[in-house]
Amino acid sequence: SLSILEHFPENQYYPSVMSVLAISEAFIGKIEEAEVHARKAKALTQGTPNIVPYALSLYALGDIATARDSFEVAIGHYTKS
Repeated sequence: SLSILEHFPENQYYPSVMSVLAISEAFIGKIEEAEVHARKAKALTQGTPNIVPYALSLYALGDIATARDSFEVAIGHYTKS
């Protein structure tokens, strides 16, 4: 679905798909890729009325921090999400 949605970044589902991709990448050890996708999702949703994709991007950043053993940073992201 990302290959289709990346042609339509204004699509309301794009940030959510990016965040889910980031969570999956963090789980399999693709940390750098995960961070790029999570930060892009966060940037697309920060300050918008659609809070769910924003919260999902913060959750993804929490998983990335956890994968890096940065537990204090992870707690901060999870708390904000």
